[in-house]
Amino acid sequence: ITVGANGTLYVADSGNQLIRKISSGGLVTTLAGSPDNWGSDDGVGPAARFNGPVGVVLDDQGNLFVSDSFNHTIRKITPDGMVSTWAGLPGVDGWVDGKVTTAKFCKPAELAMDRRNDLFVADSGNHVIRKISTDGNVSTITGRAGVNGPTDGVNGAARLFNPYGVAVAPDGSLVVADAYNELLRTVVAPFTLTLQKNEANG
Repeated sequence: ITVGANGTLYVADSGNQLIRKISSGGLVTTLAGSPDNWGSDDGVGPAARFNGPVGVVLDDQGNLFVSDSFNHTIRKITPDGMVSTWAGLPGVDGWVDGKVTTAKFCKPAELAMDRRNDLFVADSGNHVIRKISTDGNVSTITGRAGVNGPTDGVNGAARLFNPYGVAVAPDGSLVVADAYNELLRTVVAPFTLTLQKNEANG
């Protein structure tokens, strides 16, 4: 579930293969998908198909992102109801970083978005946390694909075991529900150090 600025709830109704809306007044409607009809079709509203949608999150433009778990993809639903495959290859699991059009996921679970509209994915089947930046690049920020464990560490040295939930903390770090390790883990936000020329000193 995620909540819009106007109080509307968006629900990944996984068993029904639907994305639902609940208004602040309690009215339930279907935003996208067809009841009990699974697939990977893009389209508007009921023409779209999902296969085990799990995570939902909104960006600041009102676009809804959905982790379509058994399709191994991340879907995008625009405010007017157009569903498209935004990242990953439908029906093809694996682990590949790079552009959203060629990246691969394995049973992506919950999603989180930071203030810059960077999207974080609990890529549960790969035992890693992925980041999809606003320029459409997918990267692995912690864990090692295909290798599970409970080890803490920096970047690829850390190990997770079926991470399922992810949230952005107020300080920009991530909180991860590391499901099969039965742990809550913290991933410190990465920072980039750059040198700037001091024009006054030449």
